[in-house]
Order: sequence, then C-alpha cells, then structure tokens
Amino acid sequence: MIRGSQAIVRGRVTGQRDQSFEFRSTSSGDIVAGLTENITTVEVTSVFEGELRTGDVIAVAQTAENSHLDRLSSESRAAHEVLKLVGGEEYIFFLRRVVMPPGFTGSETSTWGRPGEPGFARLKGDTLQFLATSRYRDLAASEGRALEDQGGAPFSLDLASLQQLISEQKEQEELPQS
Repeated sequence: MIRGSQAIVRGRVTGQRDQSFEFRSTSSGDIVAGLTENITTVEVTSVFEGELRTGDVIAVAQTAENSHLDRLSSESRAAHEVLKLVGGEEYIFFLRRVVMPPGFTGSETSTWGRPGEPGFARLKGDTLQFLATSRYRDLAASEGRALEDQGGAPFSLDLASLQQLISEQKEQEELPQS
C-alpha cells in the first residue's frame, strides 16, 4: 500500500455523498454508460507522505456502481461495496490521484482514490484498524490469512510502525539502481 500510494495522510471525515455521471454516445446522443461515485470529504490533519498539506480538504472517491450498454444494447450493471466512513472520526488514507468525469461538482481541492485494499484505516489511539470490503475479507480467508484487526487486514500496524515503513520505503527508492 505504501509503495502504491502517492499520498498517505491522516484526516477527519467531514461528509460523504454519492454523485452520478452519464456518458452519451457522440453519434446518437443516447446514454451508453453510467457511473456512481461515493465521495468522502476529508480534512487533512497531518501528512505522512506526498504533496498534500495539513488543512487541505480533499475528495476520496469509491466507485459505487457502473453500467454500460454493449453493441446489442444489452445493459451490464455492476454494484460495488462502498466503505462507509464515520463523520468526525479520523482515519489514515493511502491515496492515489484520480480524475473525475466532467460534471463533478465537488468543492474539494483535489480528488483521490485508494491504490488497493485495504487502503483506509480507522484510528483507535495510535493503532490502525484497517477497513476492507467483504470481497477482500473473503479473499484473505480463502488464502488462509487471518484478519489481525478484525477490520480487514492480515497484519496489524500502529502509527510509529507506519512512519518507519514509510522511511524505509523512501530510503529504498533513493538507493542507486545497479
């Protein structure tokens, strides 16, 4: 997760909403695809890695649903589990930049998504309690990996360990390639 992240921040959830988008055929004008993104608004309270700054208000997107019409005008629709984050609580977010479709109406300064699962962790003191979808939890169970924190990670982590892992990753990236 650290290697795949462009930013790692601690932030407070200030809101969560869905926003839907329609995509039209350039030739017919018919709707050919749809997308619903769940947007969590986060106020950044500290930055471990990346270009964000304390006080930034960002949008963190999770795809809730997508659909499209195939060549035979048969609709394909997929719903995705969205992790609901509690307003006012602090989380650690592992993030990558995302580009939102035209029509995005958020007032946030930038938009982000997670690089993979688990990707979000609720803070309980200095302990990270990772959150994961049932799909991820089922996959971990099928591979015989126990979820250490009961939230969604087959490992446990605290803030000091996270900072150490980030430092080690930076050092490794700075080593000359042979």
